[in-house]
Amino acid sequence: MATTRYLRSAPAAWSGSSVSYDEKDFVEHSGTNYRCLQDHVSSAGTEPGTGGGAAYWAVALVYTTLALWESSFGTPTDDEIGVCPEPGYDIGHATIGFANTNDKTVTLTVEDGVRYYQTAGWPIVQDIIGACAGYIHHTGDLVILRGNGVRLYFEWLQFTPASSGVRCMRQGSTSLSKMLSIKNCIFEGSTDPTCADSINFNTANYQNIEIAGNIFYKSGDDGIQILTNAPGTLRISNNVAYKCGEYGINILIAPGTWEAKNNIAIDCTTANWNVITAARTSGMAYNVGGGTFVNGGAVTGWTNTNVYAVRDIVADVSGNAYVCYTGHTSAAADKPGAGANWRDYWVDMTRITAASLFKDVTDTDEDLHLLDSNYNVVVGADQSAYLTYDMDGETWSNWHIGADQPVAPTPPTGNILPYVMALNASWRA
Repeated sequence: MATTRYLRSAPAAWSGSSVSYDEKDFVEHSGTNYRCLQDHVSSAGTEPGTGGGAAYWAVALVYTTLALWESSFGTPTDDEIGVCPEPGYDIGHATIGFANTNDKTVTLTVEDGVRYYQTAGWPIVQDIIGACAGYIHHTGDLVILRGNGVRLYFEWLQFTPASSGVRCMRQGSTSLSKMLSIKNCIFEGSTDPTCADSINFNTANYQNIEIAGNIFYKSGDDGIQILTNAPGTLRISNNVAYKCGEYGINILIAPGTWEAKNNIAIDCTTANWNVITAARTSGMAYNVGGGTFVNGGAVTGWTNTNVYAVRDIVADVSGNAYVCYTGHTSAAADKPGAGANWRDYWVDMTRITAASLFKDVTDTDEDLHLLDSNYNVVVGADQSAYLTYDMDGETWSNWHIGADQPVAPTPPTGNILPYVMALNASWRA
């Protein structure tokens, strides 16, 4: 059983004078907040809190700030779900943590229908700043996490720092915590480019961390910075870190079990990736953004007359990683990076460019959806055990790198040669 609480502005008073109310509207009546169950025109017979009003209104727990929501449940006796239903409403900032002696989960999410991908201006990140629901904006650190055995889940939120040095999310204590999950969120730093790391878990002590399906856009410093050696698992999957001020993804210390797969870190100022040598393991695969370590210890050298399948990874003598997108038996002409026809079978994941990945890389008008021509090219590992939706709320099925599942292009009829040539040219280095 979960308790649902809503984060929004204070509801207006109910009126019985033939007012049209829509499903999901909120009102206040006689000191209690209500949520509308169905469209109707108000009358004395639909008054909230009465027998006649029961078909039209349900009691709603409403909190106007993130801090008030967090303090409302103390030690949870049920799983807690905080829902953001109001577009353009800044829910504020908070230190989040609680005594979790009952081993419950706490989720902060955005109601379907008002998520960022359902907001006018999408998919341009800068065009939806402050317009969608689940907007968190402040001049200090936005979300500070405490320990005490928490299980925290964040989904579909937009974090935008408002001043220099501000972090979107960081840990506030080193108490052991059971789970931290951050999925399908946007961390946006262009409002103040001097802001700090979007996610900073420096000496964090979380047993399990999942960071998946997020966009880190113009973070002032690192997009993701991780320093944790807690027991458990760290998973970083299908994120995009784009134009971050320092590193896109910065792994300083990692636990014994960890994975980084299907991530794009690209066009970041200091470097796209920084991963300590000890963490460059076979848990890294299908990542983009430069450096010989982005695809881990599983990479092997290419060999002639070998059967390669889609998603196989090989490396050249310089350590650059290539992913197979068309199964074949190898020959000298398709040797990655060297053969005359290698681009017909392989993608260079180390040196691929933003322009060959994304629909638009015009500054301030970036569209971080993958080009449709990448549908059968920039493939990734199956992450369905950890991530369900892409950045448009679509269920993942054909796994790719990044936060978007591209649409399969429709081949033309007749002469398909120009189509094939355009498909290949869109991503070739």
